[in-house]
Amino acid sequence: MRVTLLRGCSDAYTGNAYAVLGDGNRPEDVNTLVDTGTDGTLLAQLGALSTGIGHERVQQVLLTHSHFDHTGGLPMLRRAYPALKAYAFELLPGVDETLYDGRFVRVGDRSAKVLHTPGHSDDSISIYVPEEHALFCGDTQVDIKTPGGAYPRVFVSTLERLLGLDVHVIYPGHGDPMRDNLHAMLERTLDCVHKSELV
Repeated sequence: MRVTLLRGCSDAYTGNAYAVLGDGNRPEDVNTLVDTGTDGTLLAQLGALSTGIGHERVQQVLLTHSHFDHTGGLPMLRRAYPALKAYAFELLPGVDETLYDGRFVRVGDRSAKVLHTPGHSDDSISIYVPEEHALFCGDTQVDIKTPGGAYPRVFVSTLERLLGLDVHVIYPGHGDPMRDNLHAMLERTLDCVHKSELV
């Protein structure tokens, strides 16, 4: 599995998008984009990727949640790649099919599990790739350093669930991928949430 972080080049506030491709560009691989950013500036970056002969550069889009900084680029991607299918936890405009907790989807050359991870939003999902020990978490907060503020009670269950995974790399919706001391980081985050207000 090859993961490429795509960042929008505009001045607009935007989330990360990740192109997930197979290692060998095989016919059965599914070229996937996790989130879209806000606009089409990542199209040029997609054009520079080696995505396999006969493959559309983007065959499917998995949206981690409905916020515009993660979904706004979908209309432009649809114009560039009319055959792509878009998936999300809820049937948003431009989404072809809803995902559900526990569903497996092909991502690049791997099988990935959809996890409903509410907390940031009710429709938040994370994408877990067991063979790669990789987690695409969208805007689910995984690195909270100090207690304070208020969090929905359901966020505790989300963090407990993530702590039960064998994760070696986290691809967040903002910032750089994380690889160091992830279990300890998640434990600290859960502890900070427990010491904060739960609503």
